[in-house]
Amino acid sequence: MNNTMELNQRKIENTLITLRKRFEENTFRHKSISWTDVEKKIIKSDRIIKSIYNMEATGGEPDVIDFNPITNTYSIVDCSKESPLNRRSLLYDYMAQISSVRTKNTNAMDESLKYGAQLLTEKEYLLLQSIESLDNKSSSWIKTPEYIRNSGAALYGQSSFGRVFIHFNPAKTSYTSRGFRTILKV
Repeated sequence: MNNTMELNQRKIENTLITLRKRFEENTFRHKSISWTDVEKKIIKSDRIIKSIYNMEATGGEPDVIDFNPITNTYSIVDCSKESPLNRRSLLYDYMAQISSVRTKNTNAMDESLKYGAQLLTEKEYLLLQSIESLDNKSSSWIKTPEYIRNSGAALYGQSSFGRVFIHFNPAKTSYTSRGFRTILKV
């Protein structure tokens, strides 16, 4: 999806309606956050609306999960039960892509930037998993610290046996059940 595309008024309205409905149906994710406050931040920027649209269009089912009073930002995260289908079978980043014999695969880092968002960090992934159990049949690449990435590996998270696991694989591997989740701070 081209992030530079112009969203017409109908797509903007539908994106806001979908996000609001999900927000209202899943209050356990954001108990003390007001939709009115979130919406004020979202409608200030076409870039934010495009990012949310892209998250939704690729199966992420974005929702608000956190508010940071110090930075005055809300965290909008992909909350789909499993890693979004439209974002699977990807390598971790561009370096993995050029070192892989299967260079036809794109990579999670570049794709997340196309959506105008970022991969979740380990801390953000664990926060999301503390709110609800996700990735029980799939896994998601997460932002990997440079010292780990320099070794050729990348981190991913998943939930099994009632707990969350953070593990690693070579960054140049792709799995049909591994995708990525994004976060947008507004």
